[in-house]
Amino acid sequence: MSAPLSHIVLGTSDMALAEAFYTPLLTVLGWRRRPSDITPGKLVWQPATAARPLFVVMPPFDGAAHRVGNGAMVALNAPDRATVDAAHAHALKLGGTCEGAPGLRPHYHRHYYGAYFRDPDGNKLCVVCHTAPPGSMETRPVRLTRAEMIAAAQAWIAAWNRRDVEAVLAGFDSAATFRSPLAERTTGSAVIVGTEALRAYWEKALAGIDTLRFTRLDVLCDEERQALAIHYEAELNGELRRACELYHLQQGRKVSGEALYGCWA
Repeated sequence: MSAPLSHIVLGTSDMALAEAFYTPLLTVLGWRRRPSDITPGKLVWQPATAARPLFVVMPPFDGAAHRVGNGAMVALNAPDRATVDAAHAHALKLGGTCEGAPGLRPHYHRHYYGAYFRDPDGNKLCVVCHTAPPGSMETRPVRLTRAEMIAAAQAWIAAWNRRDVEAVLAGFDSAATFRSPLAERTTGSAVIVGTEALRAYWEKALAGIDTLRFTRLDVLCDEERQALAIHYEAELNGELRRACELYHLQQGRKVSGEALYGCWA
């Protein structure tokens, strides 16, 4: 089966500078120069053990000045986390700028270890490893204890009181499903799927709330079923309301949840 991706092209305004940046960087990641494409007009690399995809750097084809694409990014796989660290360090040493230090991004998935930077032309790149180190705790089945579930509920309450959406999302699987009647009012759908959609929903909801305070009333835990219920009182713009959120966990992360709302306190 052929590679699903044929080639990636990035623009540059300085071929010599681009060559000095990408040659050592892509070597770290296991790419090699494509001998048949060593020409003045373009720089081409390919994976060490495959013919495709190609990584191409060249001046814009239309002859106009190079411009950075807003929202565009190229993400390259690394075989392990040490390679992510090394690639990021090389990029900065070679004149790149940091857009995110190496580290875990569990809101994507629990093993996502990435680093972000821009090349000297301003093109944004990511280097990422999607697997846990062999033998690490990340590769073992995770089942939260009652004490850990209660601590997670307390952290969830505290994150909401800080209005820290990223901290709330850190407890969710990247493909988690969440149901809420309030979501339907805000987004048009009562079912939200994935952390990106959850982030957009909660950020939009928070924009309309001047004051917010959650107070934990109770936490119910089922270690066998890995289920968690958080009963709390929500003060939103001075009005009190009781609510309960139910979650099912896998590998210590919320994979499904539902918010139930009671009467105004």
